[in-house]
Amino acid sequence: DGVLVRVGIGRLAKLLVASTAGDVDMESRTMVQAELEAGEMLLALNEIFVGHRSHQSARYRIEAEGEAEDHTSSGLIVASGTGATGWARSIMEATHL
Repeated sequence: DGVLVRVGIGRLAKLLVASTAGDVDMESRTMVQAELEAGEMLLALNEIFVGHRSHQSARYRIEAEGEAEDHTSSGLIVASGTGATGWARSIMEATHL
């Protein structure tokens, strides 16, 4: 059982049949979408990481609403509400908040 999927593996087959028949309640979730330079589209429920495959640092500028900031880091994580909740929980557990 998990936070999003509250059904054990033993009940999965029955749940899939019930969901295709419309016999279960479904919950909508916001997803993250990114387009690569080659035109490939990525879709994720939680988050997408934008950065180098290695631990190499990247320099980039973030601009929004006329404001701009320069940054250096290993990359960015673009998260949906679902993903942001998971990251916040991980930080709270790691820092014992």
